[in-house]
Amino acid sequence: LSSATGYAPEESMLVASIPYHEAGGSLAVYGKVNGKETTILVDTAGDFTFVAKGEAFTVVRQLELDNLVFRNVEVDDPEHFDLGLLEFPRIGNRLLQRFRITIDSGSKVIHFEKPDTVRR
Repeated sequence: LSSATGYAPEESMLVASIPYHEAGGSLAVYGKVNGKETTILVDTAGDFTFVAKGEAFTVVRQLELDNLVFRNVEVDDPEHFDLGLLEFPRIGNRLLQRFRITIDSGSKVIHFEKPDTVRR
């Protein structure tokens, strides 16, 4: 955790760098759920894969966050979690855990990196 120095991801480990914004005071990105454009909340503390209110499906065929694409993503029922802002779908740590996530607030970008090595 650092607030004094900038962050530059190692190019060989970088999967995607995605701009973020705020939605209802929460961290959010623009994306697509089964081809439909939407704002998606990024919930790093959420113990779920993906939640979406009122969805009739149990698996999202394709979830796109800029150039980061997930296929066949489990949809968890948001009623099982104490969540606000249910008008937005959100990704949780069960989806994010496959990456090393860096939130660069200076550049307003989230870096998704391969977790294979940790720079020290």
